[in-house]
Amino acid sequence: MTAKEPVKGKGLSEGTDKPPRPLYQSGQNIYVFFCIDNNIIPGTETSIHETHSNQKTHSEQKTHSIENNTDSYFYLSGTALTNLIKQFLNAPVRVEGIRRGQVTSSEDRVTKEFCITYKGNGGEYKISVKREEKPFVRRVQNGTKILNFLLEKLNAQNCQEATDFLLSELVEAGIYANLDSAYRGLKNVLDKLMHIYIEGTVTTYEKRKRKEKSNVKTALIAQWRVTYKDCSVVLSPLIRNSVSYITILPNWSYTLPSENSYLLLDYIYYLARQNADKIRERNYFTIRLETIRRHLGLIAPADVHKSNYNKLIVEPIDAAITAIEKHKARKNLMITPMYNHDYKNIYEYLDGYVKIILTGEAFEYMAERALESEKQRKAVEKRIETAKVKALAKKLEIVDKPLPSA
Repeated sequence: MTAKEPVKGKGLSEGTDKPPRPLYQSGQNIYVFFCIDNNIIPGTETSIHETHSNQKTHSEQKTHSIENNTDSYFYLSGTALTNLIKQFLNAPVRVEGIRRGQVTSSEDRVTKEFCITYKGNGGEYKISVKREEKPFVRRVQNGTKILNFLLEKLNAQNCQEATDFLLSELVEAGIYANLDSAYRGLKNVLDKLMHIYIEGTVTTYEKRKRKEKSNVKTALIAQWRVTYKDCSVVLSPLIRNSVSYITILPNWSYTLPSENSYLLLDYIYYLARQNADKIRERNYFTIRLETIRRHLGLIAPADVHKSNYNKLIVEPIDAAITAIEKHKARKNLMITPMYNHDYKNIYEYLDGYVKIILTGEAFEYMAERALESEKQRKAVEKRIETAKVKALAKKLEIVDKPLPSA
Protein backbone atom coordinates (compact mmCIF):
# COMPACT_ATOMS: atom_id res chain seq x y z
CA MET A 1 0.00 0.00 0.00
CA THR A 2 1.35 3.43 -0.92
CA ALA A 3 1.08 6.35 1.45
CA LYS A 4 -1.63 8.88 0.72
CA GLU A 5 -1.58 12.60 1.36
CA PRO A 6 -3.75 13.88 4.22
CA VAL A 7 -7.33 14.34 3.17
CA LYS A 8 -10.04 16.51 4.65
CA GLY A 9 -12.23 14.70 7.09
CA LYS A 10 -15.79 15.42 8.18
CA GLY A 11 -16.51 19.05 9.10
CA LEU A 12 -13.33 20.81 10.15
CA SER A 13 -11.47 17.62 10.99
CA GLU A 14 -8.64 16.13 9.01
CA GLY A 15 -7.29 12.61 8.77
CA THR A 16 -5.25 10.24 6.64
CA ASP A 17 -5.68 6.81 5.24
CA LYS A 18 -3.37 4.32 6.89
CA PRO A 19 0.18 4.57 5.44
CA PRO A 20 3.04 2.13 5.92
CA ARG A 21 4.43 2.44 9.43
CA PRO A 22 7.26 4.96 9.69
CA LEU A 23 9.97 4.90 12.32
CA TYR A 24 8.91 6.82 15.41
CA GLN A 25 10.73 8.87 17.94
CA SER A 26 10.97 7.61 21.47
CA GLY A 27 8.43 8.88 23.99
CA GLN A 28 8.43 12.16 25.77
CA ASN A 29 7.65 12.96 29.36
CA ILE A 30 3.99 13.29 30.18
CA TYR A 31 2.54 16.24 32.07
CA VAL A 32 -1.19 16.11 32.48
CA PHE A 33 -3.56 18.95 32.96
CA PHE A 34 -6.84 18.30 34.70
CA CYS A 35 -9.97 20.31 34.84
CA ILE A 36 -12.33 19.29 37.52
CA ASP A 37 -13.89 22.24 39.24
CA ASN A 38 -17.45 20.98 39.14
CA ASN A 39 -18.42 19.06 42.26
CA ILE A 40 -16.75 21.11 44.96
CA ILE A 41 -17.60 20.03 48.49
CA PRO A 42 -19.25 23.00 50.26
CA GLY A 43 -16.83 24.80 52.52
CA THR A 44 -13.72 23.30 50.93
CA GLU A 45 -13.16 25.84 48.15
CA THR A 46 -9.75 27.43 48.00
CA SER A 47 -9.00 30.99 47.02
CA ILE A 48 -5.97 30.15 44.91
CA HIS A 49 -6.22 31.06 41.24
CA GLU A 50 -2.75 30.29 39.96
CA THR A 51 -1.65 31.84 36.70
CA HIS A 52 -0.36 29.95 33.70
CA SER A 53 3.16 31.02 34.52
CA ASN A 54 2.81 29.13 37.80
CA GLN A 55 1.76 26.03 35.89
CA LYS A 56 4.87 26.23 33.75
CA THR A 57 7.02 26.61 36.83
CA HIS A 58 5.50 23.51 38.45
CA SER A 59 6.06 21.49 35.28
CA GLU A 60 9.66 22.62 34.97
CA GLN A 61 10.51 22.00 38.62
CA LYS A 62 8.94 18.54 38.92
CA THR A 63 9.22 16.55 35.71
CA HIS A 64 9.37 12.76 35.86
CA SER A 65 9.81 9.97 33.35
CA ILE A 66 7.01 7.42 33.24
CA GLU A 67 9.44 4.61 32.47
CA ASN A 68 11.86 5.42 35.30
CA ASN A 69 9.56 6.41 38.14
CA THR A 70 6.08 4.92 38.48
CA ASP A 71 5.54 6.90 41.67
CA SER A 72 5.81 10.32 39.97
CA TYR A 73 3.07 12.73 39.09
CA PHE A 74 2.01 15.06 36.35
CA TYR A 75 0.45 18.48 36.84
CA LEU A 76 -3.07 19.44 35.88
CA SER A 77 -5.31 22.47 35.80
CA GLY A 78 -9.08 22.61 35.75
CA THR A 79 -12.42 24.35 35.52
CA ALA A 80 -16.02 23.45 36.19
CA LEU A 81 -16.61 23.21 32.46
CA THR A 82 -14.02 20.54 31.72
CA ASN A 83 -15.23 18.48 34.65
CA LEU A 84 -18.76 18.72 33.31
CA ILE A 85 -17.55 17.50 29.91
CA LYS A 86 -15.75 14.55 31.53
CA GLN A 87 -18.90 13.51 33.37
CA PHE A 88 -20.84 13.78 30.11
CA LEU A 89 -18.32 11.61 28.23
CA ASN A 90 -18.47 8.96 30.96
CA ALA A 91 -22.28 8.88 31.31
CA PRO A 92 -24.01 11.04 28.65
CA VAL A 93 -27.55 10.38 29.83
CA ARG A 94 -26.90 10.83 33.55
CA VAL A 95 -24.91 13.92 34.54
CA GLU A 96 -25.53 15.11 38.11
CA GLY A 97 -24.11 17.77 40.38
CA ILE A 98 -23.20 17.32 44.01
CA ARG A 99 -25.97 19.69 45.07
CA ARG A 100 -29.60 19.95 44.01
CA GLY A 101 -29.99 22.27 41.02
CA GLN A 102 -26.25 22.53 40.34
CA VAL A 103 -26.54 20.61 37.05
CA THR A 104 -29.70 20.51 34.93
CA SER A 105 -30.57 18.84 31.62
CA SER A 106 -33.03 20.22 29.08
CA GLU A 107 -33.85 20.60 25.39
CA ASP A 108 -33.46 23.98 23.71
CA ARG A 109 -36.87 24.96 22.33
CA VAL A 110 -35.37 26.82 19.37
CA THR A 111 -32.42 24.67 18.29
CA LYS A 112 -33.80 21.36 19.63
CA GLU A 113 -30.37 20.65 21.11
CA PHE A 114 -29.81 18.54 24.21
CA CYS A 115 -28.26 20.86 26.81
CA ILE A 116 -26.57 20.38 30.19
CA THR A 117 -26.12 23.48 32.35
CA TYR A 118 -23.86 23.92 35.37
CA LYS A 119 -24.19 26.76 37.90
CA GLY A 120 -21.64 26.98 40.69
CA ASN A 121 -18.65 28.73 42.20
CA GLY A 122 -16.55 28.55 39.04
CA GLY A 123 -19.17 30.18 36.81
CA GLU A 124 -22.09 29.15 34.65
CA TYR A 125 -21.49 26.80 31.73
CA LYS A 126 -23.53 24.95 29.15
CA ILE A 127 -22.66 22.09 26.84
CA SER A 128 -24.98 21.10 24.01
CA VAL A 129 -25.33 18.37 21.41
CA LYS A 130 -27.60 18.40 18.36
CA ARG A 131 -30.47 15.96 18.68
CA GLU A 132 -30.27 14.73 15.07
CA GLU A 133 -26.60 13.82 15.60
CA LYS A 134 -26.68 11.06 18.22
CA PRO A 135 -23.05 10.13 18.93
CA PHE A 136 -23.60 10.01 22.68
CA VAL A 137 -26.00 7.16 23.27
CA ARG A 138 -23.46 5.51 25.56
CA ARG A 139 -20.08 6.20 27.19
CA VAL A 140 -17.31 7.43 24.89
CA GLN A 141 -14.52 4.86 25.25
CA ASN A 142 -11.32 6.59 26.41
CA GLY A 143 -13.04 9.95 26.02
CA THR A 144 -12.00 11.26 29.43
CA LYS A 145 -8.41 10.04 29.05
CA ILE A 146 -8.05 11.68 25.63
CA LEU A 147 -9.51 14.96 26.86
CA ASN A 148 -7.08 14.99 29.78
CA PHE A 149 -4.19 14.14 27.46
CA LEU A 150 -5.10 17.12 25.25
CA LEU A 151 -5.34 19.39 28.29
CA GLU A 152 -1.98 18.07 29.48
CA LYS A 153 -0.37 18.99 26.19
CA LEU A 154 -2.15 22.33 26.11
CA ASN A 155 -0.59 23.16 29.47
CA ALA A 156 2.89 21.99 28.47
CA GLN A 157 2.72 24.05 25.26
CA ASN A 158 1.72 27.32 26.95
CA CYS A 159 -1.93 27.17 25.82
CA GLN A 160 -1.08 27.87 22.17
CA GLU A 161 -3.87 27.61 19.61
CA ALA A 162 -2.87 24.24 18.13
CA THR A 163 -1.90 21.42 20.48
CA ASP A 164 0.65 19.08 18.88
CA PHE A 165 1.90 15.63 19.92
CA LEU A 166 3.15 12.31 18.57
CA LEU A 167 0.69 9.45 18.19
CA SER A 168 3.22 7.20 19.91
CA GLU A 169 2.84 9.24 23.12
CA LEU A 170 -0.68 7.84 23.59
CA VAL A 171 0.80 4.33 23.56
CA GLU A 172 3.63 5.23 25.92
CA ALA A 173 1.17 6.82 28.36
CA GLY A 174 -0.81 3.57 28.45
CA ILE A 175 -4.04 4.84 26.88
CA TYR A 176 -3.75 2.48 23.89
CA ALA A 177 -1.90 -0.80 23.38
CA ASN A 178 -0.33 -0.01 19.99
CA LEU A 179 -0.20 2.54 17.19
CA ASP A 180 -3.03 0.95 15.22
CA SER A 181 -5.48 1.13 18.10
CA ALA A 182 -4.27 4.64 18.97
CA TYR A 183 -4.84 5.82 15.39
CA ARG A 184 -8.37 4.43 15.21
CA GLY A 185 -9.32 5.28 18.79
CA LEU A 186 -8.08 8.89 18.72
CA LYS A 187 -9.93 9.63 15.46
CA ASN A 188 -13.12 8.16 16.90
CA VAL A 189 -12.91 10.24 20.09
CA LEU A 190 -12.03 13.48 18.31
CA ASP A 191 -14.91 13.02 15.89
CA LYS A 192 -17.32 12.73 18.82
CA LEU A 193 -15.80 15.71 20.66
CA MET A 194 -16.48 17.86 17.59
CA HIS A 195 -20.22 17.35 18.17
CA ILE A 196 -20.03 19.04 21.58
CA TYR A 197 -20.61 22.79 21.77
CA ILE A 198 -19.72 24.84 24.82
CA GLU A 199 -20.44 28.32 26.14
CA GLY A 200 -20.52 30.05 29.49
CA THR A 201 -19.42 32.70 31.93
CA VAL A 202 -16.12 32.23 33.76
CA THR A 203 -16.02 33.59 37.32
CA THR A 204 -12.69 34.52 38.89
CA TYR A 205 -11.64 36.43 41.99
CA GLU A 206 -8.77 38.88 42.17
CA LYS A 207 -8.10 40.53 45.52
CA ARG A 208 -11.58 39.39 46.57
CA LYS A 209 -13.14 41.19 43.61
CA ARG A 210 -15.50 39.06 41.55
CA LYS A 211 -14.89 39.13 37.81
CA GLU A 212 -17.00 37.50 35.11
CA LYS A 213 -16.18 36.92 31.46
CA SER A 214 -18.75 35.65 28.98
CA ASN A 215 -17.79 33.34 26.11
CA VAL A 216 -19.81 32.73 22.97
CA LYS A 217 -20.86 29.27 21.83
CA THR A 218 -18.09 27.33 20.08
CA ALA A 219 -17.27 23.73 19.20
CA LEU A 220 -15.19 21.96 21.85
CA ILE A 221 -12.74 21.01 19.08
CA ALA A 222 -12.52 23.30 16.07
CA GLN A 223 -9.99 21.33 14.00
CA TRP A 224 -7.96 18.16 14.20
CA ARG A 225 -5.40 16.24 12.18
CA VAL A 226 -4.28 12.67 12.98
CA THR A 227 -1.52 10.73 11.22
CA TYR A 228 0.55 7.72 12.24
CA LYS A 229 3.37 10.07 13.18
CA ASP A 230 2.13 13.36 14.58
CA CYS A 231 -1.22 14.90 15.51
CA SER A 232 -2.64 18.38 15.99
CA VAL A 233 -5.82 19.51 17.75
CA VAL A 234 -7.34 22.99 18.13
CA LEU A 235 -9.41 23.32 21.30
CA SER A 236 -12.07 25.96 21.94
CA PRO A 237 -10.81 29.36 23.22
CA LEU A 238 -13.06 28.85 26.26
CA ILE A 239 -10.92 25.83 27.18
CA ARG A 240 -7.58 27.40 26.28
CA ASN A 241 -8.23 30.58 28.24
CA SER A 242 -9.82 29.05 31.35
CA VAL A 243 -7.12 28.01 33.81
CA SER A 244 -7.60 27.92 37.57
CA TYR A 245 -6.53 25.20 40.01
CA ILE A 246 -3.34 23.17 39.69
CA THR A 247 -3.32 19.63 41.03
CA ILE A 248 -1.47 16.36 40.40
CA LEU A 249 -2.25 12.86 39.19
CA PRO A 250 -0.04 9.74 39.21
CA ASN A 251 1.68 8.83 35.94
CA TRP A 252 0.15 5.36 36.14
CA SER A 253 -3.42 6.68 36.08
CA TYR A 254 -3.73 6.25 32.29
CA THR A 255 -3.20 2.49 32.70
CA LEU A 256 -6.21 1.96 34.97
CA PRO A 257 -8.40 -0.77 33.44
CA SER A 258 -11.82 0.92 33.57
CA GLU A 259 -13.34 4.29 32.81
CA ASN A 260 -14.94 4.46 36.28
CA SER A 261 -11.68 3.82 38.13
CA TYR A 262 -9.90 6.47 36.07
CA LEU A 263 -12.64 9.06 36.59
CA LEU A 264 -12.70 8.30 40.33
CA LEU A 265 -8.93 8.71 40.69
CA ASP A 266 -9.18 11.94 38.73
CA TYR A 267 -11.87 13.17 41.13
CA ILE A 268 -9.92 12.12 44.23
CA TYR A 269 -6.90 14.21 43.33
CA TYR A 270 -9.06 17.14 42.29
CA LEU A 271 -10.82 17.11 45.68
CA ALA A 272 -7.45 16.63 47.37
CA ARG A 273 -6.43 19.96 45.88
CA GLN A 274 -9.64 21.50 47.21
CA ASN A 275 -8.98 19.96 50.63
CA ALA A 276 -5.27 20.85 50.81
CA ASP A 277 -5.72 22.53 54.20
CA LYS A 278 -7.27 19.40 55.73
CA ILE A 279 -4.57 17.18 54.23
CA ARG A 280 -1.86 19.42 55.66
CA GLU A 281 -3.44 19.21 59.12
CA ARG A 282 -4.32 15.50 59.28
CA ASN A 283 -3.11 13.72 56.08
CA TYR A 284 -6.62 12.79 54.90
CA PHE A 285 -10.05 13.95 53.75
CA THR A 286 -13.34 12.15 52.99
CA ILE A 287 -15.78 11.78 50.09
CA ARG A 288 -19.35 10.56 50.53
CA LEU A 289 -20.34 7.45 48.59
CA GLU A 290 -23.40 9.31 47.30
CA THR A 291 -21.07 11.95 45.85
CA ILE A 292 -19.08 9.21 44.10
CA ARG A 293 -22.30 7.67 42.72
CA ARG A 294 -23.31 11.01 41.23
CA HIS A 295 -19.88 11.76 39.80
CA LEU A 296 -19.62 8.36 38.08
CA GLY A 297 -23.09 8.78 36.61
CA LEU A 298 -24.51 5.65 38.25
CA ILE A 299 -28.27 5.24 38.35
CA ALA A 300 -30.19 6.92 41.17
CA PRO A 301 -31.66 4.57 43.83
CA ALA A 302 -35.17 5.85 43.11
CA ASP A 303 -34.89 4.72 39.48
CA VAL A 304 -33.97 1.08 40.07
CA HIS A 305 -35.61 -1.89 41.79
CA LYS A 306 -34.03 -2.76 45.12
CA SER A 307 -33.03 -6.17 43.83
CA ASN A 308 -30.58 -4.45 41.45
CA TYR A 309 -28.99 -2.05 43.96
CA ASN A 310 -25.85 -4.14 44.34
CA LYS A 311 -25.35 -4.75 40.62
CA LEU A 312 -25.99 -1.17 39.45
CA ILE A 313 -24.65 0.92 42.35
CA VAL A 314 -22.62 -0.90 45.01
CA GLU A 315 -20.57 -3.17 42.75
CA PRO A 316 -19.46 -0.44 40.27
CA ILE A 317 -18.27 1.77 43.15
CA ASP A 318 -16.45 -1.11 44.85
CA ALA A 319 -14.89 -2.18 41.53
CA ALA A 320 -13.57 1.33 40.84
CA ILE A 321 -12.02 1.58 44.32
CA THR A 322 -10.54 -1.93 44.10
CA ALA A 323 -8.96 -1.26 40.69
CA ILE A 324 -7.12 1.76 42.11
CA GLU A 325 -6.10 -0.01 45.32
CA LYS A 326 -4.75 -3.07 43.48
CA HIS A 327 -2.77 -1.18 40.87
CA LYS A 328 0.82 -2.43 40.99
CA ALA A 329 2.30 1.08 40.81
CA ARG A 330 0.04 2.64 43.46
CA LYS A 331 1.89 4.42 46.24
CA ASN A 332 1.24 7.41 48.47
CA LEU A 333 -2.54 6.83 48.29
CA MET A 334 -4.86 4.79 50.48
CA ILE A 335 -8.64 4.55 49.96
CA THR A 336 -10.66 3.12 52.86
CA PRO A 337 -14.46 2.69 52.50
CA MET A 338 -16.23 3.54 55.77
CA TYR A 339 -19.85 2.35 56.00
CA ASN A 340 -22.06 -0.08 57.85
CA HIS A 341 -21.46 -3.41 56.11
CA ASP A 342 -24.77 -4.64 57.46
CA TYR A 343 -26.65 -1.75 55.81
CA LYS A 344 -30.40 -2.33 55.58
CA ASN A 345 -30.97 -0.34 52.38
CA ILE A 346 -29.05 1.42 49.61
CA TYR A 347 -29.51 4.84 51.21
CA GLU A 348 -27.69 3.68 54.34
CA TYR A 349 -24.82 2.46 52.16
CA LEU A 350 -24.61 5.73 50.21
CA ASP A 351 -24.57 7.67 53.46
CA GLY A 352 -21.13 6.19 54.10
CA TYR A 353 -17.87 7.64 52.81
CA VAL A 354 -14.34 6.81 51.73
CA LYS A 355 -11.31 8.04 53.67
CA ILE A 356 -8.50 9.27 51.41
CA ILE A 357 -4.99 9.28 52.89
CA LEU A 358 -2.10 10.87 51.01
CA THR A 359 1.56 10.39 51.91
CA GLY A 360 4.97 11.06 50.40
CA GLU A 361 5.23 13.43 47.45
CA ALA A 362 1.44 13.71 47.12
CA PHE A 363 1.11 14.90 50.72
CA GLU A 364 4.04 17.30 50.32
CA TYR A 365 2.51 18.87 47.21
CA MET A 366 -0.87 19.41 48.89
CA ALA A 367 0.78 20.80 52.04
CA GLU A 368 2.73 23.28 49.92
CA ARG A 369 -0.46 24.39 48.18
CA ALA A 370 -2.14 24.84 51.58
CA LEU A 371 0.73 27.04 52.74
CA GLU A 372 0.53 29.11 49.57
CA SER A 373 -3.21 29.50 50.06
CA GLU A 374 -2.71 30.57 53.67
CA LYS A 375 -0.08 33.13 52.66
CA GLN A 376 -2.38 34.57 50.01
CA ARG A 377 -5.28 34.81 52.44
CA LYS A 378 -3.09 36.56 55.01
CA ALA A 379 -1.76 38.96 52.36
CA VAL A 380 -5.30 39.86 51.31
CA GLU A 381 -6.38 40.33 54.93
CA LYS A 382 -3.35 42.55 55.58
CA ARG A 383 -4.15 44.73 52.56
CA ILE A 384 -7.74 45.10 53.67
CA GLU A 385 -6.72 45.97 57.22
CA THR A 386 -4.15 48.51 55.97
CA ALA A 387 -6.78 50.12 53.74
CA LYS A 388 -9.19 50.38 56.68
CA VAL A 389 -6.55 52.01 58.89
CA LYS A 390 -5.68 54.54 56.19
CA ALA A 391 -9.34 55.34 55.59
CA LEU A 392 -9.93 55.83 59.34
CA ALA A 393 -6.82 58.03 59.67
CA LYS A 394 -7.98 60.19 56.79
CA LYS A 395 -11.42 60.51 58.31
CA LEU A 396 -9.97 61.55 61.69
CA GLU A 397 -7.70 64.04 59.96
CA ILE A 398 -10.69 65.69 58.37
CA VAL A 399 -12.60 65.81 61.66
CA ASP A 400 -9.63 67.24 63.60
CA LYS A 401 -8.86 69.87 60.99
CA PRO A 402 -9.55 73.33 62.51
CA LEU A 403 -12.27 75.46 60.96
CA PRO A 404 -11.09 78.56 59.05
CA SER A 405 -11.28 81.79 61.07
CA ALA A 406 -14.06 84.23 60.31
